[in-house]
Amino acid sequence: MMSLVLPLLVQVALTFFLLFWVAISRSRAAGADKEMIQRSATDPSIWPDRPRQVANCYSNQFELPLLFYLVILLYIVTGGSSVLMTVLAWVFVAFRIVHMIIHTGTNRVMHRFYAFLGSMVAAIAMWALFIFHYF
Repeated sequence: MMSLVLPLLVQVALTFFLLFWVAISRSRAAGADKEMIQRSATDPSIWPDRPRQVANCYSNQFELPLLFYLVILLYIVTGGSSVLMTVLAWVFVAFRIVHMIIHTGTNRVMHRFYAFLGSMVAAIAMWALFIFHYF
């Protein structure tokens, strides 16, 4: 069980890391222009490319990773314990880290897609394993 909590915590840490990065990059972009922050409430496109890129990556952490969190918690609650589930959880997190590095770095869409695809396959496999375990 504890072995499943560790990749979950790493994914949470990645999300918080990106949250702080968004705050710092937006703060730097706004500089002395406090009106920019207010205008962004209705038009997030006013941010320069870099803060927007980091913010988009942060937003991605509330899409597929939610299914990751859910399957981990359900597996733990139902008493699941599997080396395969633990390996898949780490694979998921590794691909999410690679996805973040690509998204906030070169942002090459196909490279980012392959990282997303890897995490998606891991998530699907985790759900299949949970369903097999539960039923």
